[in-house]
Order: sequence, then structure tokens, then C-alpha cells
Amino acid sequence: MASAKKWVPLEANPEVLNNYIIQLGLDASTYSFSDVFGLDEELLAMVPQPVIAVVMCYPVTEASDALAKQADGSFLQRFLLATSGMSPADIGKYLEEPPEGAPNIEEAHQAAAAAGDTAPPSADDDIDLHFVALVEHNGHLWELDGRRAGPVCRGPTSPETLLKDAAAVVQQFISRSNSISFNVLALTATPADE
Repeated sequence: MASAKKWVPLEANPEVLNNYIIQLGLDASTYSFSDVFGLDEELLAMVPQPVIAVVMCYPVTEASDALAKQADGSFLQRFLLATSGMSPADIGKYLEEPPEGAPNIEEAHQAAAAAGDTAPPSADDDIDLHFVALVEHNGHLWELDGRRAGPVCRGPTSPETLLKDAAAVVQQFISRSNSISFNVLALTATPADE
């Protein structure tokens, strides 16, 4: 299903993503995005705990696409309720053309896209970067990538080892790429001083 709408990419920046989730109705005083400054143990130890999810922004290449094909009350509450039981195509259509009075993700997205440290690209620009989330569910590390047919299990994990296990997956992505355009964030408990 080809989309007529163009979305300005979001900057992989905790401040931008935190403002975005607040606009979507999440309470950032409980959980918020934090930078992951590196993938070695000393830098991972700097990330606030507990880690709920890891978000990676990585370069999309022909090789990464081929590998993916091979392996293959708030806004969120109202959206999940309204789209329960819908097909992925119908959910996508709902996001792009919400019914009157329905939550509109485009408005929150546009505000977040304009809020970064760098000037946002045009919605018509061809951007080769893509976000993927890594989350723990029932003792497994799941890769959530909208370009894939469904979630991809990346092996066992736990809430305590999620960050370390997700860092290993990120390192696999990096090892298969000749780009340095990677960024990693973590959704964590909001530090008490914020």
C-alpha cells in the first residue's frame, strides 16, 4: 500500500522523543528516553535503570533490506482501542487518515520533527535512516521493525539484561554496515533529578 502522506523524520534525540511521547499522552515523569553513549559495559552502566526498551536508528541499505527480507485515555490508549482487531494495512490507513475526533499522530509527529537540534529535512527528502525498537517480553528480546513482517525474536533476555542484550544486537547491525550513522537511545525510568 503506497502512502501519499510524507512524514518528516524525527531526530534521534532524547529531548525530541520525550516531548513527542508527552504529546501522545505518556507520563514522562515515570519513563523517558535517555542517550546510550556507547555499547561497552562502562558506558552502558551510565544509562538510568530500569531500561524498558532500546531504540536504534540505523542506516537503511540494500544489504540491510535484503537481510530483513531473509529473516523476516491518552492517544495510545484511544488508538489501541480504536484499532484493535484491524489489519496492519487498516491500522496504517487509520494513522494517516484518522476519523473525525480520533487521535491524530501526525500533529504530534510534526511538532516533534521540528523540535530537534538540527534542521529537519523536507518530507520529500529520501532519508536512509530507520528506527527499530528492542524490547523484552516473556523472557525474550524482540526486535520491532515496521519494515518487517512481524516481531523478530533475538534470543533470551530479562529486564535486568535487556540493555546489554540489546547492545549486542546493535553491534551485529553495526558489524554488517559500512556506515557510522547509528544512534541508540533507551526508554528508562526517569531519573529523580528531572
